[in-house]
Amino acid sequence: MLNERKHSLVYSVCILVITGAEGGNAPVSLPLPVATLIGLTITFKLEKASDLVLSVAGPGLESCSGGGPFSMQVVAALWAQKVRRWHDYIVHSAAYAVFKQNKEATLQLLRSCFAVTLSTPSALTNKLQLNGGVGALLGHGQHFAHGPETIAPGMMYLRSFPLLHDIMFLSDETLVLVADAAKDLGAQGDLDSDSTGPLPGNGGRLRCVQPSLATCMSRAVQATSLGASLLYVSGGTTLVAKLFTQSLPTWFLSGSGSKSTQASGNMVLEGFVIAHFAVLSGALAWGVSASKGIQASPGMAPLNMRRHYVLGLHMNFLASGMGGEISVACEHTIWRSYVVGFIALMVACTPVWILDLEVETLRKLATGLRFWHEHHLAAALLERGGPSALGAAAELTLG
Repeated sequence: MLNERKHSLVYSVCILVITGAEGGNAPVSLPLPVATLIGLTITFKLEKASDLVLSVAGPGLESCSGGGPFSMQVVAALWAQKVRRWHDYIVHSAAYAVFKQNKEATLQLLRSCFAVTLSTPSALTNKLQLNGGVGALLGHGQHFAHGPETIAPGMMYLRSFPLLHDIMFLSDETLVLVADAAKDLGAQGDLDSDSTGPLPGNGGRLRCVQPSLATCMSRAVQATSLGASLLYVSGGTTLVAKLFTQSLPTWFLSGSGSKSTQASGNMVLEGFVIAHFAVLSGALAWGVSASKGIQASPGMAPLNMRRHYVLGLHMNFLASGMGGEISVACEHTIWRSYVVGFIALMVACTPVWILDLEVETLRKLATGLRFWHEHHLAAALLERGGPSALGAAAELTLG
């Protein structure tokens, strides 16, 4: 009996659509396949276990009905009248269109992703769990009995960023959010010069001598992982290349990290967090495998060539800043902790990247590190530069 009713309803919808298309009283019409799919969806019994229908049939109907000027309105009217939960889906779908037209809304959504993940105050966390982490970001286990179902910021961003026409601004904004997160975490941990050791190079690393510092470092890694993931998923190698060639140099040259009121330890943490964010973004975009020789697969060759070019530009920028050829406007502690932290992470985690660099660039970097009393890190950098860097390594040892 139920199947007969379903077939009857589908037949009725199809007849109305065909009549409207052939000059009947209906002002608008839908293609017959779309009308048939609507008839099936509005008669399908929706339960908790059948939410997959919403995520499959909904986007499918959106794509199919997007051809006509009034098609989506007809689909929405039928859904909203027959099934309450389709109404919630329509409301959420309409919300995604806001991010397509409003850049500030997208930035606020990015801020909410960081706030929820790091458990910092936010206007959108009043109904979300405040324990932070990936669960809060993606809304795992969050269901509400009344009103439209709340969508976690992470899920909303993943569904909305493909609609953006301009994604290039995300590189700058993600960098700012990561830096701000580092400042906030440093302030919460109350870091000062007594609670931190030397800079995070090979000659000395941050010492987690306080429980609060250990917690801050753990959450700082969480912030960099979130920033790198959002950056890469939004624009892939294009946004990562912009981060290295434009966003990071502009951030340092414009003095965006200058805050004289910050404690020395907080500035060390900020520089190292940005370095970790940069290395992780590069690893997601380019990988950590060799770009030359038999180890490089043919499919990875274009990405590795891009890594060679982008990384070379960035390391030349670092070498110029260390050698005084360009003037960096941010706090010297932040600049130094970034440079030392970035090179230390390359030496420890992505040594094959060093093979992509020119010997002269490696020589300048090693000279700058020696001037900062990072002798061990300078030697390790040249050792991983391959046979072409042996002469520079010998000069450094003898000098």
